[in-house]
Amino acid sequence: DILKFLDRTLSRVDVSGDQIGDRGVEILAEICKLHGDITTVGLRNSRISEKGVSHLAEALTKDQAITDLDISYNDIGNEGINSLTQMVQHNRVLTRLDLSRMKEQGNW
Repeated sequence: DILKFLDRTLSRVDVSGDQIGDRGVEILAEICKLHGDITTVGLRNSRISEKGVSHLAEALTKDQAITDLDISYNDIGNEGINSLTQMVQHNRVLTRLDLSRMKEQGNW
């Protein structure tokens, strides 16, 4: 199990550009729920859709450690934006959310 190998002092996860997709984000969201020391998450250009961002938003609704989240250059759609809107209403520690350069109708 990968979780038992995580260093308890891990504070930053950056998989930007690694194209982890929705399944990768789902796994990362679970790790964030269980590993309360992560404060920074970089997911720039990781092929995340609204499905992936909904898993992430759910985790961040409960996680009160992540202060910095970059999900720029992804195609999260309106449902993804709605999930994030709901999340920020409950998350009181997130201070930076980068949504720049979201894909719209097949264009950046």
